[in-house]
Amino acid sequence: MRTLHEIATACGTDKGPLGHNYTPYYDMFFAPLRDKPITLFEIGVWEGASLKMWEEYFHNAEIVGADLHNKTIYETDRIKTIIMDQSSENHLFSAQFAYANSTDIIIDDGSHKAEDQILSFETLFPDLRPGGMYCVEDTLCSYDKERWGKTASFIDYISKLTGDVNMNGKMSNLEICANKKQQVHKYEALNTFERNIEWVFVSCGLCIVKKLFI
Repeated sequence: MRTLHEIATACGTDKGPLGHNYTPYYDMFFAPLRDKPITLFEIGVWEGASLKMWEEYFHNAEIVGADLHNKTIYETDRIKTIIMDQSSENHLFSAQFAYANSTDIIIDDGSHKAEDQILSFETLFPDLRPGGMYCVEDTLCSYDKERWGKTASFIDYISKLTGDVNMNGKMSNLEICANKKQQVHKYEALNTFERNIEWVFVSCGLCIVKKLFI
């Protein structure tokens, strides 16, 4: 069975060691799910290389690719594609209704615009399966506001997410306890992200958000 690095290189996706090198981090977190019948939803299909990579790596998974353009040419028995504009709330809500409630991994490799990344995350993350992971790629684009996000930065947004991990200080100072699975049951006034984000991982260009399994 080939490693994720080997599969990425063979498929020609830039997620591997010859490109952005996201695969070491994906393998770190995704390996326990490799044999399971999960659903992976990826925003941004381009030439289909990453869909092929995920199809081989997760050999029991359903892979769904969303793109602005028709990408049915890349469909197989386990790969499906849909047309979706991630800057459109209506399109995101349609995808949420069709897939998010049954999705274990969401990967945003779409427009790279911070506004779209934030809108997509805030729409789709709440219905990600408990224990699932939401990944945002190419977050370095947020540093180029002229091209990738004039009114927002996903790098800045990550700071907000780390606050949500810690419930933004809503825990009582009389009982500081880092067992979040216990703590979320004690506080009513938590927002969706404070209640549901277990951890946030950040590497160069990549952010992975884990949904708490309560």
